[in-house]
Amino acid sequence: MKKALMMLAMVATTSLWAYGFQVGNLYYNIVDDNEFTVQVAKVSDFWDNPYEDLTSVNIPATVNMYGVTYTVVGIEGGAFRNCRNLKHITLPNTIEHIGSFAFTNSGIYENNEYWTNGVMYLNKVLVAVKPFVAGKIVIRDGTKGIGGSAFENCSKITSIVIPNSVRTIADRAFYRCSSLTSITIPSSVKRIDNKAFFGCSSLTSITIPEGVTSIENDVFRLCSSLTSIVIPEGVTRIGEEAFYGCSSLKSITIPESVTSIYYQAFYGCSSLTSVTVHSNIKSFSSTFGSQVTEYILGPSITSIGEEAFYGSSSLKSIVIPNSVTSIAAKAFSNCSSLKTIVIPNSVTSIADQAFSNCSSLTSIVIPEGVTSIPDRAFYRCTSLKSITIPNSVKSIGAQAFYDCYSLSSITIPEGVTSIGPQAFYDCSSLTSIVIPESVSYIGDQAFDDCSSLSSIVIPEGVSYIGNQAFYDCSSLTSIVIPEGVTSIGWLAFSNCSSLSSITIHEGVLYIGDRTFSNCSSLTSIVIPEGVKSIGREAFYHCTSLTSVTIPSSVTRIGDRAFDNCTGLLKLNYTGTKKQWENITKNTNWKVGSSIKTIVCSDKKVKAK
Repeated sequence: MKKALMMLAMVATTSLWAYGFQVGNLYYNIVDDNEFTVQVAKVSDFWDNPYEDLTSVNIPATVNMYGVTYTVVGIEGGAFRNCRNLKHITLPNTIEHIGSFAFTNSGIYENNEYWTNGVMYLNKVLVAVKPFVAGKIVIRDGTKGIGGSAFENCSKITSIVIPNSVRTIADRAFYRCSSLTSITIPSSVKRIDNKAFFGCSSLTSITIPEGVTSIENDVFRLCSSLTSIVIPEGVTRIGEEAFYGCSSLKSITIPESVTSIYYQAFYGCSSLTSVTVHSNIKSFSSTFGSQVTEYILGPSITSIGEEAFYGSSSLKSIVIPNSVTSIAAKAFSNCSSLKTIVIPNSVTSIADQAFSNCSSLTSIVIPEGVTSIPDRAFYRCTSLKSITIPNSVKSIGAQAFYDCYSLSSITIPEGVTSIGPQAFYDCSSLTSIVIPESVSYIGDQAFDDCSSLSSIVIPEGVSYIGNQAFYDCSSLTSIVIPEGVTSIGWLAFSNCSSLSSITIHEGVLYIGDRTFSNCSSLTSIVIPEGVKSIGREAFYHCTSLTSVTIPSSVTRIGDRAFDNCTGLLKLNYTGTKKQWENITKNTNWKVGSSIKTIVCSDKKVKAK
C-alpha cells in the first residue's frame, strides 16, 4: 500500500532533522536546506513498503517542491530493501551516496548488467563486492561514492585503490575486511560514515583527507593493527568509540579544530601512552583510557572540559598551558597517580570535583583570580599535604577537602565568607587552622573528625556553627564562641574528649541536641544570658563536669541534658526559684547525673 503524501513529517536524515516529501512514486528527505540537496528516503518501518511493486526506478537528478529545486545526491540505507521485483534502476550522475542495505533482498542484485568481475556499480557508485573477490582492488575512475556495506566481510581483499573522484564512503563500506592492509583515501573524500572500517584488523595505517570534518562513530573500531593515524585540521568531531580497540595505536595528536570527542573514542587503545591536544575540547569523558601517562596540551586550549582526564589512573604529571582559563567538573577526577600539577595564573574558575580522588597528589597552588573552591574539589586527595589558597577565594564548598587526611596545615585567606558542609571532614592530620574574620558561616560537619586539631579561633563574624561542625575533634582543648553566633548545631562539639575550656559569649540563642556530649574533659561551663534552649543530651557523658551556670533566659531544657554527668552535684541558675520552676523540662532532664541542688538567685532548691 502506497501512501499518497508524506508532507511536513519530521524524519531522521544523515545530517539533520528535516522535512520529507513525495514527488511521483518516490519519497525524499532533505539532506541540507542550505545546499538544497535530498536523498531517496526509506519509508517508515511502520508503513507498508511503497516501493515493493516497483519493477524499475528512474531517479531524477533534481526534484521540485515548495517552489525549490533540490538536487538528488543519495539513497537512504534500506530504501529499496526486500523489493524482490525491482530489477532495473537508473541513477543520475548527482548521486554519490548509497546507504547500507539499500538494495538488500531486491532483484537488483540478480541483474548481471550491473556486475563487473564481482563488483557492482550503479552509475557513479560502487554498491557491492562479492565475497570471492581477492587481492588488490582498483575502483574505476569517475566513481563518486562507495556504498554502505559495499565490501562488508570481503576477507580476501588485501589492498584497495580509491580514485580521486570519490567523495563519500558510506557506513560499513569496508566492515570486517580482515585482510585489508593498505588503503589510500584521496583528498576528494569529504565524508566517511559510521563503521566504515570497523574490524579491519590488518590495516596498519591510514590517512584521513583534509576535507573530512567529522570522524563518525565506530569508524575505525577494532582496527587492532593500526599503529598511527593523522587527524587533519578541519575535523571538528571525533565520534563515539571511533578508535575503540585500536590496541596498536601508540600516539595521537588532536588538532585545534576539534571541539568534541565523544564517549570512549580511544578506549581500549592499550598501547596509547602519549596524547597531544591542541584543541579547545569542551568534553572528552572516558576517552583515552587509563593507560595514558602523558598529555601534551597545546597553547590554543582555553578550557579543560568536563571529565577531560577522568580516570586517567596512569597519569603522573601534566602541564596546563597559560591559555587555559577554566577547569570543568571532574576534569582530573580519579587520576590516582597524579602527583603534581601546576595551575597557571590564567585560570579563574575551577568546577566541582575537579581533582577528586587524586590520591597521589601531594601539593597544589590555587592561582590568584579563582573565587571559589567548589564542592568536592579535592575530595579524598589522601596524600595532599599542603595547599595555597589565594586571597581572591570567597567560599570553600561542601566536602572540598573531605578525607584529605595528610593535610597538616592550611591558611584560609581573609575574604572567605563561608566554609561548606564537611569541607575539612576527616582531615585527621590538621593540627591548627585560623578562620578569618570574614567568615560568617561554618557548615555542618565542616571539621568533623579532625582528630589532631588542637586549636581553632572562631571569628566574631560567624553567626552559625553547623551540626557536627567539630564532631570528634578529640585533640581540641579549648574553644571560644564569639558574640555573633546565634545558633550552635546538634553534636557541634560532641566527642571532643580533650576539650576542657569553653567560652560562650552572649548572642547564642540555642544550644542544640548533644552539642557538647562526650566532652569528658570539660570541667565547667557558663551558659550566657540570652540562650533560650538547651537541647536534648546537650552535655551527655561530660563525666568531669562539676560546674554549670544556666541563665534566666532559658525557657527549655531538653531530655537527658546532663545524662551521665556523674561529677555534677549542683547547677547555678541566675534566675529566681519561680523562674526555674517555669522552665519546660520533664523528669528525664537530669537522668544519669548526680545533680541534687539548684542554686537560684534567691534560694537553693532541690533538683527535681
